Amino acid sequence: MDLTLVSRLPDTAQSIASGVDLFLDLLRLLTTTPLCRDGWFTATPTFEGDPSGFDPLASPEKLLAEANERLARSRQQFADWAGYRLRSKQPVPQRAVYEAEYWWGEYPHMLNMDFRKPHPQYGTDPQLYLAVINVITSWQRPMHLYMTPTRYQMNDHPLDRQRNGIGWIGWLPFTLTPADVPEAHLVQLMNGGTVVMTWPAFWQAHEGARNEAAIRRAQDVEIRLNLLGVLPTSDDLAGGNWGR
Repeated sequence: MDLTLVSRLPDTAQSIASGVDLFLDLLRLLTTTPLCRDGWFTATPTFEGDPSGFDPLASPEKLLAEANERLARSRQQFADWAGYRLRSKQPVPQRAVYEAEYWWGEYPHMLNMDFRKPHPQYGTDPQLYLAVINVITSWQRPMHLYMTPTRYQMNDHPLDRQRNGIGWIGWLPFTLTPADVPEAHLVQLMNGGTVVMTWPAFWQAHEGARNEAAIRRAQDVEIRLNLLGVLPTSDDLAGGNWGR
């Protein structure tokens, strides 16, 4: 499985403690979804293969300490560095691998999630991922959100590389109806915007497991969304006000 979610957020000036609190809020909300109900584990390796770590929801003070340590290490290399990155993953990696990263400061303000295995009980039921997107878009309203097989983003994206599409599922900060995007499988209002699903089931885009019909449908949907003017460029997102 090769599925990535990227939620681009408006730029914000927040302290490291505020960022940690926001990330903890998100992890707590995600545990209410079937996909992430097993909770979270934050690794603090001292060498490659070191399995040490902690539950960030049970030990929030450890997450803050880890964030401060990461910042200190970064500033040893870059004196003026002020970028923050927090990472946590599902605590039972032999069952499934779901990882969340929250970035802000010198980094673009964003949330990334990677999904590397189907859920051991629910598989790749689309409702799992719609529930996750519902939580994320209620946590902090994005400028743009997409969930896509990584290979599609790399090799099959039909628009200019600077134009951000949606892949399999996306959330847009605009009001759209099914009539606006007739090529899509689902067009549904969600948290002050619209979620659009291009195909009714998860699909792959790498060699040996390509779903050509799903790829063509995703391309058709993205071309339609671009004609509607609701897909941002990288410059639009860097401006920090897309969809406001």
